[in-house]
Amino acid sequence: MKTHFFQRALWVGVALTSASSTIVRADVQYTTQTSIAQDGALKPISSVTTWLKTGWQRMDSTQTIGTYHSDETTVSDKAKKQTLTWDPNLKIYAVEPLQQGTTSAATRGGATGGASKTGVGTLIMTVGAQFLGLEKLMERPVRHYKTSVQTDSSGCCGTGKSSIKSEVWMADVQLPVFDAGATGMDWRSAYTSASGNCQIQFQQKGDVKGYEAAQKGLALKTISFDAEGKPVFSSEITSLSMAALTSDKFAVPAGYKKVTRTEYDAARTQAMMSAMMPKEDQGQEDSQ
Repeated sequence: MKTHFFQRALWVGVALTSASSTIVRADVQYTTQTSIAQDGALKPISSVTTWLKTGWQRMDSTQTIGTYHSDETTVSDKAKKQTLTWDPNLKIYAVEPLQQGTTSAATRGGATGGASKTGVGTLIMTVGAQFLGLEKLMERPVRHYKTSVQTDSSGCCGTGKSSIKSEVWMADVQLPVFDAGATGMDWRSAYTSASGNCQIQFQQKGDVKGYEAAQKGLALKTISFDAEGKPVFSSEITSLSMAALTSDKFAVPAGYKKVTRTEYDAARTQAMMSAMMPKEDQGQEDSQ
């Protein structure tokens, strides 16, 4: 069974929930801390600062893997139809054409490498939502919900079932969009991006209207639980600014070296391997 494909795509859907919004033109900058369950507790694994201005999106990501600390910035530029990616530690950057259909830099690096079979598959998503009342987070009024998503799959995408229950606190913050003519990436797009050559037929059931209402705005906090009710994932916005952003925020810093994407990835891989290699091994390698 290809449950791994569906579990991964389902988590993409959870991530997209945190970014759903209404189309407006205001600038926004916010930092999101993501945590996953480790040793019985939620522990931070990454921090992402998102900068949004109509036609531009910048994401500064920080991640720690063992002894390796990674910093990376990705900028999508609608007008120039390009994506910039740079490493502030290595001071290198790469330029690539903007992927067709990409409405947000958040979609880059999403669920890929999924089902490789050709044919037709069926995916049924059953959703639910319960409004728990109005509260306050970060001095902002928020709508508190419990939501549920169950996904049943069959056909070329594999036979499997995945489910996620979450609590989400939504603020009525309206975000600018990367493409003013697009509606953004919905849950169907998240699965399609992971499906390879498998043509998926979608069905959505349950309290669809209530679930969609629970997605409107900006999720200041999300906690997801496993079947036993234990928290397995959380996403929380730790800072939020509505100040105007200047275009230089979306440009490569001065002094960075331009490289190909292949060279960029190779340099970052080498940096990671060096950082994770025991010091005594590094000394032996340097002496060769």
